[in-house]
Amino acid sequence: MIIEIPASITLGNALLKRRYEWKSATRSSIYYSPSKRIVLRISCAKFGKQLRDVEKIRRQVSLDFIKEKSKWVVVMRRYEDYDITLTSSVRDKDDPHQAVELVINDVVPSEIEKEMLKEVLDKRKTSVTKPVIVRLDTEEWKDFDLKPWDFLYHTEIYAKELMKYALKSGFEVSFVPKGREFDLQLIRRDGKKFIIGILSHIAKTESRSKQHRITKALLDIAKMLPTLFEDKSLTPVIITQPFEFDGSWSFTTTNYLKFYEKQFGFHYIFTDFKKKWVSEVCRSLKNINVVSN
Repeated sequence: MIIEIPASITLGNALLKRRYEWKSATRSSIYYSPSKRIVLRISCAKFGKQLRDVEKIRRQVSLDFIKEKSKWVVVMRRYEDYDITLTSSVRDKDDPHQAVELVINDVVPSEIEKEMLKEVLDKRKTSVTKPVIVRLDTEEWKDFDLKPWDFLYHTEIYAKELMKYALKSGFEVSFVPKGREFDLQLIRRDGKKFIIGILSHIAKTESRSKQHRITKALLDIAKMLPTLFEDKSLTPVIITQPFEFDGSWSFTTTNYLKFYEKQFGFHYIFTDFKKKWVSEVCRSLKNINVVSN
């Protein structure tokens, strides 16, 4: 399965302290030399943990940089005996924030390097980070048993659970978000692509729960709107616990949700996140009748 994952490139530009030993054993000099290190970083705890115990030849890859719609996509292929080696970013194997890193000084396009160096110099920083997309084929990493949901953060419990069930139910995935613009992407058998925000909140009272859920839903909608402007073929979905309860009455914010439903095609799926919630949500997604814009 070919998937795309949000990643980052960091350029560090610093001065390293070095010592020069003269031929005379009694003399040495201290000097500083510029050091530039460019690193591609992919967050994936499972991948990072497994890399710690794998020999170098099984951690080597080739990279191709492609610019698509002003965004950089890095195509990563498994390639033994290649001079780019994957490494784990942390030493503690139990750290849930482990990532995969590659030093890419020799292969990064000059356009990216010049752009990042300019930002470092203009803003007088020692480092700068640029978002990119990494494209890889999980079939090439069968010995690592990598699954699309492994690239979600460990805190995205509901997104992981829904993705696992959805893939078994005929849905597909081509992009694994990190909870920035949205929480999950799913593709229906008819090709319809959903971007999904998932939220849950239980307060001391039902009224406070309702207001917190609506507020969080509006925040998620705001994060998703730029993606919808870029690709109007996407169908946005918010999965949440119910907004309404017996005896509740409408606040102004409810009208906002209806506005986004009418103007931008948002769909709201309500669930209690209890047993069988994933099957009910998948059934709702299959039954959504999407009207083309």
